[in-house]
Amino acid sequence: MKKSLFSDLTTIALASAVTLALGLQHTAGAANNAPAPNRAAELLPLGLAEKVLNAPCDAGNENVLADTKSGPTWVSKAFYQVKSNQPLAPQVGLLIRHVATPSEAENAFATQKAAQQGVDVNIQGATKAYRSKQPAQLNVLKGCNLLIITAGTVKSPDNYGQEKIAKEVLPKITD
Repeated sequence: MKKSLFSDLTTIALASAVTLALGLQHTAGAANNAPAPNRAAELLPLGLAEKVLNAPCDAGNENVLADTKSGPTWVSKAFYQVKSNQPLAPQVGLLIRHVATPSEAENAFATQKAAQQGVDVNIQGATKAYRSKQPAQLNVLKGCNLLIITAGTVKSPDNYGQEKIAKEVLPKITD
């Protein structure tokens, strides 16, 4: 199994999300045992990943996992990697952390930005956004949602690809 750059890049963010939302559990399916949703995979489908990377892609294992949820807080992630025999093939990823209030999201965003020494960027449709070099990702705040968008490789992040994903995803986030 290929090592996921997205998993590496989001380990810190995901650990923070889990710490702040103690007791996260997988959401249960409906009474008919339908799978619970993965919002990130719905917002970043295979077609968009292939469009951004301009190549056929494989979906990551996390794409079929239900969002984790605790009260009003939930975390969702999706990941795609170019079909390749190389372990560090280009990839895209989306991690969404939804919290209870916009002020809670704003505080978490500010804390992460300071820790990552983020540089402000203007992303249409975002409340705020910044880019970090390590890990190389685009961090976006919209309402109660904190998004981490990755594209490219560790050695060659794709800033344009990150922004293209943001442009497609942000209009679909309404809460």
